[in-house]
Amino acid sequence: MASFVKNTTSSADGMIITYETTGQGPGLIIVHGALTDIEEYTELAVFLSGKFTVHLMQRRDREGHCELYKIEDDCEDLLAVQRATGAVLLFGHSFGGLVALETAVLFNPFERIIVYEPGVSIHGNWDWLTVYQSAMARKKYHLAFAVFVQGMGHSPLSKAPRWLATLILRLAIRGKEWQLKKKLLVSNLREHQEVKRLEGSYRKYATLSSPVLLAGGQASPPFIHDMLSILAGVIPASQVMMLPGLHHLSPQNGEVPALLAGHIVEFFDSPV
Repeated sequence: MASFVKNTTSSADGMIITYETTGQGPGLIIVHGALTDIEEYTELAVFLSGKFTVHLMQRRDREGHCELYKIEDDCEDLLAVQRATGAVLLFGHSFGGLVALETAVLFNPFERIIVYEPGVSIHGNWDWLTVYQSAMARKKYHLAFAVFVQGMGHSPLSKAPRWLATLILRLAIRGKEWQLKKKLLVSNLREHQEVKRLEGSYRKYATLSSPVLLAGGQASPPFIHDMLSILAGVIPASQVMMLPGLHHLSPQNGEVPALLAGHIVEFFDSPV
């Protein structure tokens, strides 16, 4: 079993950013998604550790304390980890994929980038966000979580009555897993407020010069396929890869990160 070494670095605003490192080879940073943390990506890191020195970056505001959060903070944090490690390869999942693309536009420190179903909103429906915020204000945390799951549109529960979706999720996600989700609900709200703010701004990714692999799962809903296709038409040195049997959460522990890891290695090892 691979071992992880905990490291820290300082971001531009003085925030201490934690990242955990394993493996050997060229440096690769993994940026996790919303409603999760680096612990959910250790299996993917282990699969990659034979080929790369993998750095799992813990994004800020995992406790929901940063009331003035903006995505540029995460971009500055990622740049700080990149400078501390010298890593020039980048993998971002979901909201972490959005952070990856935004960082590349702002600072361009990476030679190659993979984003798996990045949280880029092109024609989003944001009605759920107000309901989510209201549920949080009333401390109806299970309801807020169900509203989010339905609003994202990745789950069959998206079309279920809300009371039923809330009940099913309450029964399915319990114990330690639920405590983590509950802790991250505030951060999740602020992060998706940023996604909404960036709605339709994807055309700026036309300035990216690094090769970008736009990855996704064939089991994901059509709007994901459409979003990746649109991004491929904007980002100059990009390609789309849809993987059979994979879905939005596939990079995380307990899913199928081994299959994804093979394609990550192939892209980063391929000739420019």
